[in-house]
Amino acid sequence: MVTLGTDGECLPSDWYLRLAGAAGEMLRGERRLTDEIPIRVPKPPAGRRCPPPAPVQLKISTTSDWTKVTVGGAPLTTAVITAASEDSTVTTDLNNRFVLLGQPLPRAQSGDRASATAELFLARTGARRLTIAIGRGSIGATTVEVLRADRRSTTTVATFTWSGVTGTDANEQRYSVTLPRG
Repeated sequence: MVTLGTDGECLPSDWYLRLAGAAGEMLRGERRLTDEIPIRVPKPPAGRRCPPPAPVQLKISTTSDWTKVTVGGAPLTTAVITAASEDSTVTTDLNNRFVLLGQPLPRAQSGDRASATAELFLARTGARRLTIAIGRGSIGATTVEVLRADRRSTTTVATFTWSGVTGTDANEQRYSVTLPRG
């Protein structure tokens, strides 16, 4: 799922209700059937812009058998896995709050590395602070690089590495980062 403005188009919050209403009119024969979207996007109020959100990228690299990276703080609209290493498993939860990366135990024991990249899209609330919790197995280390992307470039904002053992099942360490504006 993505927000209504992910592509930079300012859509009203009831856009899909309007679209469904027009589709219903087409099905009932009240509106001409067409391949085009049957309604127009209203123009935003004067002076209001709707720029696309700049994604935050998480580059996760681990020599552990499992790693769970949980994101908190600034609200997210969606998370998309854009890359993953061969022989690794990668999932996100339904609330776009964590990325789970795993590799077979024998690979982790031999020091092999699994990696994944996730793009996170922030809600337009103005909140800029993210908390990153890295949980992992007791083997190896996990590094999470936080990057901010804009239309022209990608910039590393912070890099965190967790290689300790807490003695709990989550084996978790928390970090915090403030994202630059833009």
